[in-house]
Amino acid sequence: VAPASHTYAWEESLDVQCTEKTRFFQNVAYEDIPAIRRFWRQLRALSRCDTVFIGIPYSTPEIIVMVCLLRLMGKTVVMMSASKFDDFPRSTLREFGKRILLSAYSAAIVGGVRQYEYARFLGFNKRRVLPGYNTVSMKRVRDEATKSSAGMAAFADRPFIYVGRFVAKKNIEAIIKGYASYAARK
Repeated sequence: VAPASHTYAWEESLDVQCTEKTRFFQNVAYEDIPAIRRFWRQLRALSRCDTVFIGIPYSTPEIIVMVCLLRLMGKTVVMMSASKFDDFPRSTLREFGKRILLSAYSAAIVGGVRQYEYARFLGFNKRRVLPGYNTVSMKRVRDEATKSSAGMAAFADRPFIYVGRFVAKKNIEAIIKGYASYAARK
């Protein structure tokens, strides 16, 4: 949609072989584009697709309307989500409302078991739900761990690593303080 964002510190993506990339707006942050302009540009482009994968928040009004319109056009719309029950406190009324909003989706791709269970709770009982969105293969991690450890630092000497977005809602300061507390106890 746009090459920049105030929320996410992404860098402009490069071309990907065998794909067609379309950018709707140049030299502007996503949040600076009026929602109605984003909506019409996206809907126009997505209406030419048979299947649409939505990997941005499904709770914004423009996405809710877009998903409903795409489904009315006969498109397959797939929700991509990493949400789970324990992300934050949930209310019964709000969760019921989500079930209604998400009923327009054809299927979902979710992160793992907890996200899968949450999608089922939100009404994806007869619709396909596939795990694997935004995840790392544990088999690959285990395979790498069992390879020769020659030249690998001792566990206590390994660095602390955070893998995630550098955005306020991830509360990276709390992660660092928590690790510092852990390290002080050793």
